[in-house]
Amino acid sequence: MKNEVKPKSASNSNVVNDNEKVDKIRDILFGNNINEFEKRFSDIEKKNLQTISDIRSETKKMFDSLEIYIKNEIKDLYSKLDIVSEEREEKEKKISNEVDSLSAKLSKNKEEVHTTTREIRQQLLEQFKGLSEDIQKQSTDIKNILNDEVENLRDKKTDRMNLAALLTDMALQLRGEVTKETNGGE
Repeated sequence: MKNEVKPKSASNSNVVNDNEKVDKIRDILFGNNINEFEKRFSDIEKKNLQTISDIRSETKKMFDSLEIYIKNEIKDLYSKLDIVSEEREEKEKKISNEVDSLSAKLSKNKEEVHTTTREIRQQLLEQFKGLSEDIQKQSTDIKNILNDEVENLRDKKTDRMNLAALLTDMALQLRGEVTKETNGGE
């Protein structure tokens, strides 16, 4: 009976040693790589968040400068209109017989100012639309690049996960054979 107990404990220690070896092999093969992929993925996410933040900041700056530009243009147009109006009043006071001709000129100038204002507003609107489309396109391009990179990382990670599962199954099968040999020898 003592002879029978010794082979069991020897086979149990072999199984334990085999498990430790499989664990060490798994750590050697996959431990650092998985951590490296997770670190890379984290770095890419940080870069992407920073890029998006930068784009938002640049867009806000562009919109702010565009708004300031538009306000300044409108102020300039109003100041021009005010100047024209003041000139009209002075001329009306000085020369009463030219009132009709000056009124016609001022009316024409107002129409030109309004036409110019409309044209400038239309141009600004078109520029704004163009900038918005460019920003949208850049945002879409960045999202597509990010999605491609994430998908590549997931594919690589999945391949390694499949290999790890295969090696684990092999280890379990080897472990099962060792157990069967031990039971058959009794």
